Amino acid sequence: MGEKPIAGRPPFKVASARRGFLPGVDPLKLNQLVDELEAEEFVRGTHGNRRP
Repeated sequence: MGEKPIAGRPPFKVASARRGFLPGVDPLKLNQLVDELEAEEFVRGTHGNRRP
């Protein structure tokens, strides 16, 4: 184990699936944005239209 790959094993590959996003769009950041928008909506709904 270490810097040299183990002989006789095929390289590890990850199969990706098309998601319809343009290159450079990070779906995890989109989830973070949705969470932030939901939190803002919750605050507006429970505390009137005041913003924190």
